[in-house]
Amino acid sequence: MKISRTYEVWTGGDMVEDFISNRGVAINLAIRELTENEGVEVVVDEVIHYKLENLKDIEELGKEI
Repeated sequence: MKISRTYEVWTGGDMVEDFISNRGVAINLAIRELTENEGVEVVVDEVIHYKLENLKDIEELGKEI
C-alpha cells in the first residue's frame, strides 16, 4: 500500500488550486489569498490517497480506520 497526501486551497468556497504536493506551498498560497482577499475564509484541505495493490493492503487499510 502506498499512502500519499495532496493539498487543496479554497477561498470563499471556490477552489484556487488542487493537487499541491507540498504542504508549505499550500500554506504560502493560503497566506497570499488572505493578503489579497481580506476578510474571506481560506481553507487548506489535506487529501490522503491510498493506493491499494492487493488484498493485504485492504486489510491494512481497515486497521487504519
